[in-house]
Amino acid sequence: MPHGVLLLNECIKRNSIQFDMTLTRLVFLCVVLRQIDAQITSKLGCPVCDMDVKTIYNGSIKGNQKIYACEMAGHINKLIEEPNTYLKEPKPHKISEDEIYKNATQFTCPVCGAKYKELSYSISWGEQGDQKIFACSLEHAQQIKNNPTNYISTGKPLPPSSFDPFCNAGTSDTPQGFVMFDGFQTAFGKDALCAMLLFQPFVLTSELKYALAFIGVVLLAMSLEVLELYRDRTQRYLFTKYGRTINQGVYLSIDTPSSAQKSSKMRSLGNGADNIKIIRKLPLWCKGIAAALYMVAITVAYFLMLIVMMYESLFFIAVIIGLGLGFALFKDTQSDVMSGSIDPCCST
Repeated sequence: MPHGVLLLNECIKRNSIQFDMTLTRLVFLCVVLRQIDAQITSKLGCPVCDMDVKTIYNGSIKGNQKIYACEMAGHINKLIEEPNTYLKEPKPHKISEDEIYKNATQFTCPVCGAKYKELSYSISWGEQGDQKIFACSLEHAQQIKNNPTNYISTGKPLPPSSFDPFCNAGTSDTPQGFVMFDGFQTAFGKDALCAMLLFQPFVLTSELKYALAFIGVVLLAMSLEVLELYRDRTQRYLFTKYGRTINQGVYLSIDTPSSAQKSSKMRSLGNGADNIKIIRKLPLWCKGIAAALYMVAITVAYFLMLIVMMYESLFFIAVIIGLGLGFALFKDTQSDVMSGSIDPCCST
C-alpha cells in the first residue's frame, strides 16, 4: 500500500478517536449539567405561590441562569412579564456560599459574563421559593434589578400556536397544558391556557377533545355511585354466601382460660337470645375482593377531587352534574339507611 494512503488512514483514525473523545465529553457535560439543574430545582419553590417548580416552566436569564415556576397556569408568565413585581433589592451574597446554587458553576454574570467565582451579589425572586439571580458586582446587580427585561427572556413562554386556536397550547411539537388554574376559569378562548386532564397526553387543544372530556368527567362522577352500589351488593353477597357466623359465647370460650371466669362471663349473657351478640367473619379471599372494590372506588373519588382542584369552571360543573345524576339514577333511597358518603374525596 502506498505510503500516502497509510498516512491518510492513520490521520482518519486519529481524527475519529478525537471526535469520539469530544463527543463523549459533550455527553458527559450534558449529563452533569442536567444533574446540577435537577439538584437545584428540587430545592426551589415557585416565587408566586411557593409550590414545587416544574423544569418545563422556565424563563431564560442571560448568564446561563433561569427562573422556574410551578405548573399552575399563568405563574411563569407573571414572572417573565412582570419581574419588577417580584425582584428584591440586590444583596452581597457569594454564589459559592449559597446552599442551593453552590454547584451551579455554569452561571455567569448576566451583564458582563464574569465567571462563577466572581458572582458575589444576588437578587432574590420575592420572599418565597429561594430563587435568585447572581451578578458579579452591586452595580451590575442593580442594572438587572432596574431593567430586568433586558436580561430575562421576554414574551409569553407559551404563546398561542397557529394550529391550535382553541386555546394556548404553546409552540412546541408537544402541546402544553396545565392541571391547575389560578382561580376558576375556562380553558378555552383566544388567550386561555389549555387544560391537561389528569394525564400528560390529555391536553385539551380542540373543541372535540374538550367536549369528550366534559362528557367523560360526567360519566366518571356517575360511576362513583354505581361502584358504591355494586360494592355494597357484593359485600352483602359475600357475607351471605361465605360469611362464618359466630356468637359472643364462642369468643368467651376461646379467650377465657379460667373455667370459673368463663362460667361467670357466660352467666352474664343471660339465657335469652337477645343477649347473644352475633358476629360474622369473612374469609381472607373475600376481604381481598372487598378491598379491591374499595380501592377502585376511592381511585375514582380521588380523580374527581383532582379534577375539581383544576379550577376549570365547566369541569367543576361536570363533576356536580355527574354526582347528581348518579345519586338520582343509582342511589337506593328506599332503604332504611343509605350507605356511602356524598364527599367524593373519601366516599366509602
